[in-house]
Amino acid sequence: MAIRKALKRTAETLTPAIKRVDAVVPEYMGVDEAEILSGISRWTWRQYAYRGRVESRKVGARLLIPLSEIRRILSENIRPRIDGLAAGEPSVKTCQRDRSVTGAASGARVRA
Repeated sequence: MAIRKALKRTAETLTPAIKRVDAVVPEYMGVDEAEILSGISRWTWRQYAYRGRVESRKVGARLLIPLSEIRRILSENIRPRIDGLAAGEPSVKTCQRDRSVTGAASGARVRA
């Protein structure tokens, strides 16, 4: 019984510390971190900032971009699939040379 009480007290003392650590979220990121997060090069992020496409802050030699701007750019650059299917849906494979792959009529000529 004493072990359970000790574990409960330990958990109660650690819970506020865990919540504080989880609450720390960076508001700004450097162009290097933005490149890693988004896959867009650091030079493109600099161009976006200097041309006014994204908000930015200059701190010394570092160019900082708000995390909200990074998320906005990533959400704007999403393109729909060409075949019109939703994300995650498998596409139907088609083959122009061999129509038997897609289940064409039985009279189709099959190449060997």
